Amino acid sequence: MAPSPSADAALTAQDAGLLLDIADAAIVEGLFGGPPSVPPLALLPAALRQQILALKVSEASKPIAFPGGIGVVMVCQRADPPSPVPTTDQVYDQIMHQRMDQMARRYLRDLRRSAFVDIRG
Repeated sequence: MAPSPSADAALTAQDAGLLLDIADAAIVEGLFGGPPSVPPLALLPAALRQQILALKVSEASKPIAFPGGIGVVMVCQRADPPSPVPTTDQVYDQIMHQRMDQMARRYLRDLRRSAFVDIRG
């Protein structure tokens, strides 16, 4: 006998439809060549998002009721979003690029100032 899903795990039909569309896309992509895609948490319904955030890596969720049946979600890995703060190397590269650009502009300015153009007709 299948375990009965808890009342708080039930999703609305609209949320479940969105989730199934996302899951179908991930499964189809995984079956036919590439790795399965991972939907961003922002695209998932709020009720499911909270359950996923509470899970640890390699931990399965409690059964979730969908309009077409019952499903289980598992977190395979977590990826931290990229930091908006640049790394030390990125800052160094940016400063060096600015200095080189400034030196190039000075050099061209000095060449233009010292240039002598003689036009003979």
